Amino acid sequence: MSVGIKLVIFDLLISYCFFFMIRFLSTIVLFFSAATLMAQGLIFAESFDDNHRKWPMANDSSHVLAIEDGAYVFHHKREKGYWCAWQSLFIGTDDDFRIESSMVHKKGAENMPFGLVWGAKNTRNMNCFLISNSGYYRIVHYTNGKFNSYSGKWKQTTALRSNSLNILTLEKKKDSVQFYINNELVFRDKKRSFYGGKVGFVVHGNNNIHFDNLDIYQDQPIYMANLTHDWSKKHLGKQVNSSSPELNPVVSHDGQYLFFDREEHPQNYGKQKKDDIWYSKREGKKWSNAILMERPINNEDHNGIISVSPDNMSLFVMNKYRTDSTYATSGFSLTHMTDTGWAYPTPVEVEGYYNTNKYTSSCMSPNNKTIIMSLERTDGYGDLDLYVSFEHGDQFTIPLNLGPQINTYLSDGTPFLSADGKTLFFSSKGHYGYGSYDVFMSKRLDDSWTKWSKPVNLGPQVNSPNWDAYFTITADGKSAFMTSNQPDSYGSIDIYSMVPPKDIRPEQTLSIAGQVINARSKQFMVSNIYYYDVSTNKEIGKAKSAPQTGRFKLIVPQEHDYKVYAYMEGFFPTSQFIQQDSLREKKEYDLDLTLHPIMINETIPIHLSNNEMGKLVRIMDLYPDMRIQVNGPNQDRLVVTNYLKANDLVSYRYNKKGLASDDVSFTILHLGDKKSLNEETAIFDDELSISDIQIGQKFKVPSIYFDADSIQFKPVSKASLNDVIQFLEQYPSVQIEIGGHTNGLPSHAYCDRLSSLRAKAVRNYILSNGVPASRVIAKGYGKRQNIASNETEKGRLKNQRVEIKILTL
Repeated sequence: MSVGIKLVIFDLLISYCFFFMIRFLSTIVLFFSAATLMAQGLIFAESFDDNHRKWPMANDSSHVLAIEDGAYVFHHKREKGYWCAWQSLFIGTDDDFRIESSMVHKKGAENMPFGLVWGAKNTRNMNCFLISNSGYYRIVHYTNGKFNSYSGKWKQTTALRSNSLNILTLEKKKDSVQFYINNELVFRDKKRSFYGGKVGFVVHGNNNIHFDNLDIYQDQPIYMANLTHDWSKKHLGKQVNSSSPELNPVVSHDGQYLFFDREEHPQNYGKQKKDDIWYSKREGKKWSNAILMERPINNEDHNGIISVSPDNMSLFVMNKYRTDSTYATSGFSLTHMTDTGWAYPTPVEVEGYYNTNKYTSSCMSPNNKTIIMSLERTDGYGDLDLYVSFEHGDQFTIPLNLGPQINTYLSDGTPFLSADGKTLFFSSKGHYGYGSYDVFMSKRLDDSWTKWSKPVNLGPQVNSPNWDAYFTITADGKSAFMTSNQPDSYGSIDIYSMVPPKDIRPEQTLSIAGQVINARSKQFMVSNIYYYDVSTNKEIGKAKSAPQTGRFKLIVPQEHDYKVYAYMEGFFPTSQFIQQDSLREKKEYDLDLTLHPIMINETIPIHLSNNEMGKLVRIMDLYPDMRIQVNGPNQDRLVVTNYLKANDLVSYRYNKKGLASDDVSFTILHLGDKKSLNEETAIFDDELSISDIQIGQKFKVPSIYFDADSIQFKPVSKASLNDVIQFLEQYPSVQIEIGGHTNGLPSHAYCDRLSSLRAKAVRNYILSNGVPASRVIAKGYGKRQNIASNETEKGRLKNQRVEIKILTL
């Protein structure tokens, strides 16, 4: 059997594989010299004079791994399979580099290959430059365990020297990679992906190979901002740090609280003393002694803080909690401060959430609408990547990868999204830096969340040759904190503070603070707070006022006009506008909101805008027996009553001859019972029988989706509509009405037209499939038949629907 055939057969034996992996966070020292090879710096040099890099050592029936006489002795004794030994380090894949090693075959099978491994994540994902002592070479890769060859079949070359020292070199230049054996070019290939950061050696079969060196060359210029002043790290001292590791600091937006995780501390909960959440409070220029948070937030498992709300009254924490105060699965939970302390954390659902890495880190935006997560997923670029997920209804969307400007083939994590919603700080092993993990800053460029500015290294005063991560910064950008492994650390990792230069601070934000007050009792009250961008009428954030004080706090960019709503069950919603011009010279805007209870004899102010009068229409729709009198100047009263009339409210429900006064208001004369917002229409399904329905009964058609402002339903909607067609074919005497419904934000005229056109689009599809036109009519109801509140995004999603109504059986 020829050597070439033997090598091909050897490929079939790959499934019998074992590997040895050493995780080593290498310190990359940069050298720049015009005299170096290819004018590149030597970033990694291994001569095997000793084992200070901790290469794997072994002496057993399967392997001999040792360092002897300036060489790495790698004897794989098994007849089948292969074995790897490598180092974890960073090579910039976009820039030119060179990897070189010398090796000699000492003993073993002539046809069994050995050589270099690079860009490896594990033995299932790696690149290999292989040679054999019989004169053959091959360049291969494994992707998720599947074997492929870049260079085709095994190729013979005279460049190889049998039983002699051979030098293997791979050199990336621009978009191609050249492969050399003893300085002779044997193969040229296009640039290939790195799966991970491991570089080292592989030996197949029963072979004894001596590796003499491993050298890597690359210029690694660190991209930095022009920092205007010194901002070196300052150890926070014994008030915050201890002999246990302190991790994951999260500073409150106002800088008054610092939350963090403390590992293996004797005061932690549980026998194993896993991570628990601690906090310290600012006292003047100092920090208080750290305080362990009580149950239910801390328990016997790993606990960690993710984000704190602008008013310090809500905490976003890692993991989901069981009722016995332990977490059930990885994920997220939310807790609020109550009269008796922190409430039991409730789960926050993320659609399609999974993470194949044992590590993760996350942050929540100040408006509670966006989560950024560090996860390892199948659509990632390598190890941990940063993803974003957005609030949608009662859960968050499927995680979206932030893209290649942020993410690398190595680990990217510990995200912190600043109060401006644009400035992202994160740590990474995959961008040019000073050590194992460095901290970087990038700015979001648009609303796609996949376009970012080039990440900026925060420089040598922040990043060290050691581990640096978990950067967190206050809303005003004047105080920052991070974790680092430094010589003055009490434990392995401590928390440090900094005063950031203006160059890397987030964009200017505004704090909107106030209280919610019950208009009748004059007491402070809990209320939901929603705020909108006036230009788009889009909800951009939400909050909740505190139960004890009624206080709330929002943080917003200073570049928009805002509308702030207070909404609570049983009260008339109130809102106020905040114009951009009034924000320019302020750092905090005071805004108190008064809620009037919906009860007989209550007099409630109202503004003469369609938006404000629309709230009155929605309340009167909610209470079908409600009657009011309108107060104010004659002309203003006429405006209100004309609006009510135009919105189909019968005239006996509003008295035009209310009290004459300077301000417009309405007084509730009669209320009656409230219509439940939870009266959901039944769901139409393909197993519906005519015996189950009645004339006049309504069914919501599920999964009917339209783009914003569009009358064309999406292709995914056809499956549900085909069920309706099948039902009509099965029961030929049935006639139906297609009802289109919108949410309550736009005007009635707009909503009526849009819902009517959407209903007609659905009808046209049904008719195009052979159903007679006489059996289907279409009608648009606009926003007049809401089944949920329009004050929340979740409610508006419910209101925007397509229904069928049974007209005849």
